[in-house]
Amino acid sequence: MVNIRTVASSCLGVTGNISINRDLYGYRSRDANGRLFGALVSNDILPATNTPTTRSLKAHLRQISGHSINVTIFMVGLDPVDSTKSTIDVDDYTRVQYAIQVCRDIYAQAGLGVRKLYWRYITPDAAGTYVDIGSGAEATDLTDDFSGPEGDSIDLFFVRSVADPADGWSNELGPCDKDAKDERTGSVCELNPGPSRYIGVLVSHEMGHYLGLGSGPAITNLMGSDVDGDGVDTIGINSTGITATQASKMRSHCSVQAAC
Repeated sequence: MVNIRTVASSCLGVTGNISINRDLYGYRSRDANGRLFGALVSNDILPATNTPTTRSLKAHLRQISGHSINVTIFMVGLDPVDSTKSTIDVDDYTRVQYAIQVCRDIYAQAGLGVRKLYWRYITPDAAGTYVDIGSGAEATDLTDDFSGPEGDSIDLFFVRSVADPADGWSNELGPCDKDAKDERTGSVCELNPGPSRYIGVLVSHEMGHYLGLGSGPAITNLMGSDVDGDGVDTIGINSTGITATQASKMRSHCSVQAAC
């Protein structure tokens, strides 16, 4: 039997009145229609693969009680005072929340939870050209110049765009020392490379690299495959499989928190 208050207190440090979405899942934003995950229905722009995930509170509590990672989410280009300057809006927040839920579903296969979400932002003035990432080197510079104060988390940066041929960048076996100079100390993902479900797979893929995984064996695997040998993995909305070996390697990363 998983007890909500016990998990909230021992794993998340939350006591008193508990909000399921804000406190247990870490989701803090809703769109104009009150939706946590934005518009997920099929239409002419977003295909049918952009569908809701299946959420189970019981399964979530069990997952975050075991081996888990914490994630600091940076929204790059957000101005909380003057929205006209922002390159980020509320729809981007709900899209990111959906992506995290997809990631949670995928990582559950590896016996790995996503426990705490810390939300941060970088204003357009502070971000400068980092709102659009033109290369892997620039992704490294972004994570080198900015890092979350939370030493127990993986930094995950969302930017407006990432130049072809990649949709995101991450080191294979990323460091847990966020002060490591000239290293990519976080994962960087594009906000709008395709359907929201693809963004969830992309997040899972890039943080999979950070947790120590290299290119995968097939397009159906979370890590996809480098089909043309250009150093960029090919993934799709159905790239969700995780092998037992990959799962073991992910759980052994220095950022993984012990069971609580």
